[in-house]
Amino acid sequence: MAAILLDTTAVIDVLLGRAAAATRLRSLRGAGDSAHVCAITVEETLRGLRPREHDAPRDLFAGCEWLPWASRRVGRRSRSSEEIEGLHPP
Repeated sequence: MAAILLDTTAVIDVLLGRAAAATRLRSLRGAGDSAHVCAITVEETLRGLRPREHDAPRDLFAGCEWLPWASRRVGRRSRSSEEIEGLHPP
């Protein structure tokens, strides 16, 4: 079982109903792989939508594991770790 990180383009292709993207996502899940998204992908996807269009991506994201966009380990190695520490999701 592999963890597959979906980028914004892949998510948008699925939401637009592009057959190849939807087929690929179904085949990943069928193989036992898990779909993951990060906060950046979620933000980029939702930013371009009207509020009435949020249901489809919300349903798609509900079926994915969420990954933080930065890890604490990266934050510790940064020169401005205080700034990065403050950006971690709860």
